[in-house]
Amino acid sequence: LASVEAELSPHVSVPEGARQAVLKAVDRVGTSALSGGKTGVAIRAGRILKGMGVQADFKDLMGERPGGMAKWRSRGAKMLGSAREALAKTHEEPWTVEELEWLGTEEGEAFTRERDDFAHPGVAVSPRGWYRIESDCGYETLLAAASTIEDHHARLAAYFGEDPFVDARSGDVRQGLVRIVPDPSGLEAEGAPYFWAGGFQSGDTTVVSLAVGTVEGLGRVLTHELTHRFDGELHRGIPAWLTEGRAVWTAGAYGQIGDGECARDYANVGALRTSLGRGFAGRRNLERIVSGSPEDYRQNYTAGCALFIYLSTWFPGDATSLDEGEPVYADALREFEDGGKHASSEKGRFEEFVATFCDGEGGRAEDFEAFQ
Repeated sequence: LASVEAELSPHVSVPEGARQAVLKAVDRVGTSALSGGKTGVAIRAGRILKGMGVQADFKDLMGERPGGMAKWRSRGAKMLGSAREALAKTHEEPWTVEELEWLGTEEGEAFTRERDDFAHPGVAVSPRGWYRIESDCGYETLLAAASTIEDHHARLAAYFGEDPFVDARSGDVRQGLVRIVPDPSGLEAEGAPYFWAGGFQSGDTTVVSLAVGTVEGLGRVLTHELTHRFDGELHRGIPAWLTEGRAVWTAGAYGQIGDGECARDYANVGALRTSLGRGFAGRRNLERIVSGSPEDYRQNYTAGCALFIYLSTWFPGDATSLDEGEPVYADALREFEDGGKHASSEKGRFEEFVATFCDGEGGRAEDFEAFQ
């Protein structure tokens, strides 16, 4: 770095006040485009404003935190919503899986070229209408997501024991929306909450990134994010270690896309080894994780998964498999996630965890030290 520092340093400094001028200009362009029916331009402007506004809230920014960005985030989100609503009124009907499968190689390549941005995205609907998929990644990605996403949804419904989005009796569906983008800038433009995120869930909207990958890999990412959708509806307010840890587990707890159930005895060996190797199982680190204050949010993925595996599968000492006895903490875990409102403070979250899992009942630990 020292040898090339001069070359890496910026050669142009941004004048004082330029940032607001640029943001105002983008806003004017987007507003004008929206009123003039140029929805594609308005979508681009809205994504810029919304994405920059969200990024300005990142905790690990380099340099001084810019002020007043909440306003631009709000204006961008409103502009983007209006533009997409207008686009939906004029856009072609979503493609079905059957229609996409009829396209030949050259037709598929033409489809990809014609729908290469969110001003004119590729749009499809899953076979039973459970999901609408929008993407600027091309034909193959759109087809892969549309044809497989209901398999992942059905597996999660079986795991959770209910489907809050599809009524089996009436057939009524609360349709989910999946947006697939090709790179991190696409995630940022859609409002990713972390710079390193590979996808995120917001209500019924799922956003994931796929640049060069496989149908199976896309399925793991979708399963992770859709787990958040189920938890958000069925277990609102659960702590990050549980929501992220469970999502890491569900994303790996099946073999084939068509598998109807998660493998109950699946263990993510990487999460277990990493948690032990990096000291997440130590008293202080574990306490910080269950209190909702880990040194890095990403520890919730690894340590949370290891903790979830332990709580959901640890069986009595005289049993040799899950088939021979109910896991010691299983009932407590169900009570914990179904308990309604959860504590918001670090102290409250820790006390709630101890009260639930460290009560000495049914073979459970008598206190947190014994649990750790």
